Amino acid sequence: MIRVRLSLTARTLRATAPHQNVPWNPQFSTYVREGCTSRCVRSLPGWLCHPSHVRMRTRKTPSSEALHRTQSSSTLHGSITTFECPACHQPHFSMAKLYMHIQRCCPDLQSSQDGAMQGANFKEDWTRMRAQEQQLRDDVLRILYPADKEKVEDGQAAEKMNLPVKRVSLLAKMARKHFPLHADSGPIEILYEDEDIIVVNKPAGITTTPSHRFKGNSVLNRLVGKLGWAPLTVHRLDMETTGVNILAKTSEAARHLHAQFRDKIIEKTYLAITLGSPPSSFEVDVPIERHATNKYMRRVDTGGLPALTSFLVIASGVIDSGACEWSEYSDYNGFPIPCTTSLVQCTPVTGRTHQIRLHLAHHGFPILGDDLYGAKCKFMARQALHASKLTIIHPRTHILTTFRAPPPCDMSHALSTLHITY
Repeated sequence: MIRVRLSLTARTLRATAPHQNVPWNPQFSTYVREGCTSRCVRSLPGWLCHPSHVRMRTRKTPSSEALHRTQSSSTLHGSITTFECPACHQPHFSMAKLYMHIQRCCPDLQSSQDGAMQGANFKEDWTRMRAQEQQLRDDVLRILYPADKEKVEDGQAAEKMNLPVKRVSLLAKMARKHFPLHADSGPIEILYEDEDIIVVNKPAGITTTPSHRFKGNSVLNRLVGKLGWAPLTVHRLDMETTGVNILAKTSEAARHLHAQFRDKIIEKTYLAITLGSPPSSFEVDVPIERHATNKYMRRVDTGGLPALTSFLVIASGVIDSGACEWSEYSDYNGFPIPCTTSLVQCTPVTGRTHQIRLHLAHHGFPILGDDLYGAKCKFMARQALHASKLTIIHPRTHILTTFRAPPPCDMSHALSTLHITY
């Protein structure tokens, strides 16, 4: 008799015994079988081969990908029938477990549970619950996003629908996921386009992605109106920042570009008009985190994420101090406005939100027109920040490629007003 010793670690089920067929242990029945790595031909349906040949997952609920791999290997281990929750689409291995889950997840869906527990009328029950779920999703979208009004909070919608807030949030999340993006007919300048990527010159006043799927006025919505479909976002600029913005046309190109951003291979270059006279070149290496009271702002804090930016002064100019006033959120509010300005080339190594704006303000040279960290300006209605250059390794040709965008009209006018030649 061969003794088999099983031990369940965090990720793998191991065994110390020669190869043989071992009955499926009920202790591990909630784990996902991903197929035999040794292609054991002696396994019978409903049985497992040697546990060391089978990869296991420790999560209770398998992903759809894992279930697909399990069902695709049914010739070795038999097929597994799953039942999906109509609200959150979580799979279950039995109808009884599904109905127990529904009582916790979406008890408002009506079903004849007595018959379903025995397998009778299950298809009719599930179809009826799916129809109810779809109607609830339509209702929650209509309540949360009224026409020509601001978005309603989930708590207010929950009161109107007489449902828990958590349930309304789930309904809204699943409904937004399957709702097509709004097509915007606004103009968008395309700097470069091929079968893998598309590079645009983002104008001021629009975001890179929409605030939600029912509103336009973003780069993505304008590309939907121009192309007829939505490319994949891999790079974002602030709403009032202009310049080079790259998007991917395929998932493979998106993965390639995401890896370049993650590994800091992509070189980003910005132009900024700042107040004051900074040194000819300097670096700012201070961490950034969310602001404690203002959700739209960031702040410098030792407990934040690391952030590094290099700066190079290109030219200097003068400004009338009466043309600017400090923002109410600026740390320099109450101090006199500097009478000098500078055109600075900024090269961020990391990509934190508001990184350039916050680093310059922290170092004592806030950006002109920045209504959060700098000073408002009469002849510059937004922050004077422009993404002038982006250098990537092309995802298909693997050639170093650079894209450039000239400064927009408002920034060129500000440079001429300040007598800065660029």
